[in-house]
Amino acid sequence: MSDHGGNAPKARPVTSAFLVCDRIIIEDESHKKALIGLFTILRAPSFPTRHGPIALYYQGTIESGEHEFHVDFVRRGDDSVLAKIEGVLIVGDGESPTELAANLPFIDVPSEGRYEFRLWIDGAYVQRASFAATMLEKRASDHNDN
Repeated sequence: MSDHGGNAPKARPVTSAFLVCDRIIIEDESHKKALIGLFTILRAPSFPTRHGPIALYYQGTIESGEHEFHVDFVRRGDDSVLAKIEGVLIVGDGESPTELAANLPFIDVPSEGRYEFRLWIDGAYVQRASFAATMLEKRASDHNDN
């Protein structure tokens, strides 16, 4: 058995959920979270478009301690970062699930396609949450000039 001392690598987080929704409401007393408007398809009348508000919810088991994280918003296939969120997670009990809830005012979606939020903790890729951006289908009644 080897002694790693303080240089032991941090255990990889185990994800239970990473979801995209319109907003997250957090109850003051219980800290329960209500995820409103979960989606995997974003329909817009035209592109580029601005969608908002938007929220991200992560739940997973992470070892105790302080962890730097960032979330990159990217278009799949291109991988250029369109937006980035950074912060620090402070985990008291590594045996209990840790939650991260981020309400954002908006995201800019430049064109139709597949997009991802990629979560990194302590420099290691953890999980992605993705959605497809498509044109809003016009109803037949929208084509009438009457």
